[in-house]
Order: sequence, then structure tokens, then C-alpha cells
Amino acid sequence: MLDDEGKEYAELTPLGEVFISWHPSKEARKIISAVSEVCVEYKQMGYKLTSRQAYYQLVTRNIIPNEQAAYKSVTRYIDAAKKAGLLPWDMFEDRARTLEGYHGKPEHGPHQIDLLEVIETELRTCFYSDMWAGQPYHAEVFVEKAALVEIISRVADDTQVAYCACRGYSSGQLLKETADRFIEHERGGTKCVLLYVGDFDPSGVQMSEDMQRRLSLFGSSAKVRRLALNFDQVQKLSLPENPVKKTDTRSGAFMRKYGAGCWELDALEPATLEGIVRDGIIELFDGGIREKNLAEKRAYVTGKREEYAPVLRMIEGVIEQ
Repeated sequence: MLDDEGKEYAELTPLGEVFISWHPSKEARKIISAVSEVCVEYKQMGYKLTSRQAYYQLVTRNIIPNEQAAYKSVTRYIDAAKKAGLLPWDMFEDRARTLEGYHGKPEHGPHQIDLLEVIETELRTCFYSDMWAGQPYHAEVFVEKAALVEIISRVADDTQVAYCACRGYSSGQLLKETADRFIEHERGGTKCVLLYVGDFDPSGVQMSEDMQRRLSLFGSSAKVRRLALNFDQVQKLSLPENPVKKTDTRSGAFMRKYGAGCWELDALEPATLEGIVRDGIIELFDGGIREKNLAEKRAYVTGKREEYAPVLRMIEGVIEQ
């Protein structure tokens, strides 16, 4: 199927359950076909996406204009396409509304236990070692938007760094608790760095500055390091530009310095954002100290081999019971 410019788009065929009968317009077919391609790319990278991320991907690829009307159309088409079976439900997620607490799986019975998995989990707990033990820095990652926590969490979990979604301006309670954690590290001679990622707009830029001011107010000498978005990044990556909201009281100073445009963090490719955060963390990390700690742990385990032998016999005894 070709659009008005002769670009080929895949024909739309149902991928799953069909809940509604939908006959999309030519424009809608073009949008859904493009979103389907984005889904394939995200799946290959191991990500799900929000409707807003899908919208920005289409803007970046010059398929739609960066306008509020276009955003509303995209979200409406995505919702209809999922119900019509034309887009996979499991490639999207609502990161602002998630089920919390225990919800057991119906197939999990009393004897359906992977013993090796249980043992491995317990061993990991017993021999856990803090990657940041003895490091000169303590780092935490704060992100402005809850919708991007999944991307941040992958890097943070991999590098044993705590992270938090601020959901706009951070509360005084959050920053006081953060300052208290930092102060504990600082008393031991460790330098603390708060790595921040957020929108590049009048409020987004001021959010990281406000964090620095309030952490200092609460007695911490931690430094706030803004990893993204920064002006050089939006220029280099040619991210979709939005008009600055004149109703933002901080717009005047921002526009005098950067012009009339602003940019959202959602427009970044997940892999790009992940790479920016990972690089920011690694810059603070001393691999030599980590290797020294691991060598000490290996030596400890080697010296305990005979002592651990009864554990294997214990497992054999439990199985026979």
C-alpha cells in the first residue's frame, strides 16, 4: 500500500482478538502501519511503549506534524487499532496506572517449584555484594516523568543505582529524605551525585536547579548533574520541537536564552536515553575497586568449599522427605 508520497506501508491485518469492527480511513491506515513498524523495533530492543512515545516516533520520522491535533489523532487511532486487533496490546503500557500488591498466577500450585531457581535466588542473596562498596561516589537517578521509569530502571537495576520518578517538581519531603541519605554517605567521605533527566523547557530546566538549591538547603553537598535533556543534545539529535508555553512564568528567561522552542524527554529513542544514563553512571564508577572487591569474595568462597559440602547433602535429604 502506498501513501500520497509513494511510500509503501504494510497492509493491515488482524493480529489478535477483535473487540470492535473498525474501518480506518486512509490517514488512519497510514498512521497505524507506521506505529506497527515502531512496535517491531521496540520489541527487538526489549521495550514496550506508550502512545506518547509512538507519537514522537512518528513525528521524528516526518510522518505527522508535531501538533496537539496530530497527537490526539494518533492516540485515538492506536486505541481503535488495538480494539480492532490491528496492533498488539502487549506492546503498549500505561505507566501511570499499574496494578500494585500481590496478584498470584493461577497456574502456580503448591508443588510447582523450580528448586534450582530457588537455590540460585538464595545464593545470590547470601553472596550479594554492593557494586558501589568502596567507590568514591554514590549516585542516584531521578527522572521527571513516571512514564520513562521503565527505561531508567533497566540501567539503574543493572548498575545497582537507586532511582525515582519525580512526577514534575520534587516534593520537599522527597528531597529532605534524599539529602539525609546523601549526608550519611558524605560522613564516610563519599561524594554524592544526583543524576537527573527531564524535559528541556522552562519548568524542566528549573527543576534540576531547584533540586540543587534544596539539597544544599537541607545540608547535603551533593551535586545535581543534568544528563538530559540539554540544549546541545536537542540540537545534535534534531528532536521534535514544541512551542514554549507562554503561560509558564519561567518562559521569559528561558526564551531569551534558548529561543521559542522546547523539547520533551519522551522524544528520545529508548536506547539513546538508556545510553545517556548508563554513561553518566559509569563515569562515576571505578572498575578497579569493583574487581578488587570481587577478588576478595572469590577468595572467601574458595576457602569455604569444605564447609559448604554439607549443604549438598542437606538438599538431597530434603528431596527424600
